[in-house]
Amino acid sequence: MSTRWSTATKFWVLTAGAILITITIYRLRSIVPLVGIALVLAYVLNPVVDRICRHSPLGRTPATAMVYLGLLALLVTVPAVFTPSILEEARAIDRALIQDVITNLITRVQAYSEDSVISVFGFTVDLAPAYAQLIQNLQSFSTTVATSSLSFFLNFASGFASTLLGLFLMLVLSFYLVKDSRIIVKYLENLIPPPHRAEAIVLVNKINQVWRDFFRGQLLLVIVVGFVTWLGLFILGVPNALLLGVVAGLLELVPNLGPILAAIPSILVAYFQGSLHLTLSPMWFALLVLLLYMVIQQIENTVLVPRIIGGSVHLHPVVILIGILAGAAIAGILGIFLAAPVVASVRVIGSYAYEKLLEPPVVQPVMMESYAKPEKDEGQEESEELEDESRPAEANEEEISQSPEPATAH
Repeated sequence: MSTRWSTATKFWVLTAGAILITITIYRLRSIVPLVGIALVLAYVLNPVVDRICRHSPLGRTPATAMVYLGLLALLVTVPAVFTPSILEEARAIDRALIQDVITNLITRVQAYSEDSVISVFGFTVDLAPAYAQLIQNLQSFSTTVATSSLSFFLNFASGFASTLLGLFLMLVLSFYLVKDSRIIVKYLENLIPPPHRAEAIVLVNKINQVWRDFFRGQLLLVIVVGFVTWLGLFILGVPNALLLGVVAGLLELVPNLGPILAAIPSILVAYFQGSLHLTLSPMWFALLVLLLYMVIQQIENTVLVPRIIGGSVHLHPVVILIGILAGAAIAGILGIFLAAPVVASVRVIGSYAYEKLLEPPVVQPVMMESYAKPEKDEGQEESEELEDESRPAEANEEEISQSPEPATAH
């Protein structure tokens, strides 16, 4: 029979296990983003497979295979349809916008160079050589940009091709996570001690609600904000409106900072390239585009976010910013994307722990002390046994003496 572990042994075993898991994750940190994306994809697709299994005669494996075949079809079709036009607009922005910025800077420097002699505390300084060198450097940089504008996109394409193997492994991993999700969930539930299982399931359901609201809300926000931004920029006549709308939709995945980052390239394009329809000065047109983004942001914060995401993921902007910085430091882009639901889940767990800490201690029922009877010697035990044996005989005699005498015949 195995011996029980003491409290100290359990503590050291748990500590050693936690250290070992931490070291393993650190050594395999290069695959952590891949596994994280696979978990996210499996979490998103698992409800779809469950719905198919409930409303069709298909088993779980065929239903999972059908969902992943549809996903592969989307991954092949969507880039084939939209990537050429998006890359063309991106190339136009890469070349035209940067050259316009450099040309504008050269013009401003040349205007300043006309009055290159300045006086500081009675000393005369001629800045003409410095202005000439700056103009030469800007012109050289403009030539470099014009000849190598496609290098970034070629590097991007080669990098994307090199990640095809990682994409394939991620899809395979997420496929098996979805197919065996019920077995995995049942196994994890059995690891929880039965007295705490019901309470743990309630806590997991709250966390699940946070993540479900987040993914559903983010998907809808990406589509709605991207479409509305593209439509507004197209009506105003901003060049490359499709690419800017796609950028605005994708940057919705970055909480709070995404809309600000999405507005910057649109304002720069509006200022340096002007409108295709309106006859406004560059400054006024850039302000009009800024106003468009501010209106979209206000509609998103006051109408879309409360209705789509709800209150389960609602966090203070400062908390989200801290979470974004921490997520970027730990997991890069994936950490930035998952900062909001992770922080919201930590809030749920923290609230549960706080309630448990404030609970009054459980009062154990007071048990009556059992007093031990004094030990008896052998003589007393033998006398008690004799008394017990004599008691039935005495009782029989009493019954005979008390019985009525039989009546005599006359």
